[in-house]
Amino acid sequence: MLAELRHDLRTPLNAIIGYSEILLEDAEADGQSASLPELSQIHAAGRELLELVNRILDPARVKAGELDMDLSTLGTALHLVNLARPRPVYRVDRSRRRNRHVFDRGATLRRGFTFTLGNVVSNASTGEGTPVDRQRLLDRHEGLHIWQSRAFGPLYQAVYLAWFVLGLAAGLSTWVVRRGKPGLFRLVETAAYYDNPFEFWAYKRDDHWEDNRADPVLKWRRPRWLKRKPAPSSSPPTAPPAA
Repeated sequence: MLAELRHDLRTPLNAIIGYSEILLEDAEADGQSASLPELSQIHAAGRELLELVNRILDPARVKAGELDMDLSTLGTALHLVNLARPRPVYRVDRSRRRNRHVFDRGATLRRGFTFTLGNVVSNASTGEGTPVDRQRLLDRHEGLHIWQSRAFGPLYQAVYLAWFVLGLAAGLSTWVVRRGKPGLFRLVETAAYYDNPFEFWAYKRDDHWEDNRADPVLKWRRPRWLKRKPAPSSSPPTAPPAA
């Protein structure tokens, strides 16, 4: 099963890397300098993901039984990375007796985003809104990711990574079909991150799915039969004018 997973992840990644190289060469030849940074970012991300898949799902390590240990220690690794950073601001008040470790600042995959790995929440003070809003994000959104990691185990990381790879391909393909509109990065971000079932679940739970930054072209849409009905007005009915 793991050998098939490794093959299924490597195949689209190699396609993304090869296709992005072709697009880079075409963009350079046609003088489309505006597209080069985004295409280079996709190409570099594809190579990094391929290296990660090769390292984590290495057949020798899987056979030796090292895969589960590697995945179960990812949260510990993030914890140690944050402690090694200057002024990580570990939040004891948000961590004690809650079976999680929260850092106000720390490592993250993208500036302005909170990053959760295992039961470690990094860069939790980022984002907009009031302290109450950020606490709700921590409890409902990142808290759900912690539960997902525990409930699904290594399958959570495998599915998350697989979806990210497929999202890269979907965003890149959509950008090519629509001839560069909307932007490449936003399409890839929507398909690879926002449309990820685990992220969709978390955004729905903290009531931020409708107002997040996903591009409408690829964003999951609520079925019509599930659309929210307007809340009834709480104000008393207006009395008819006196005759």
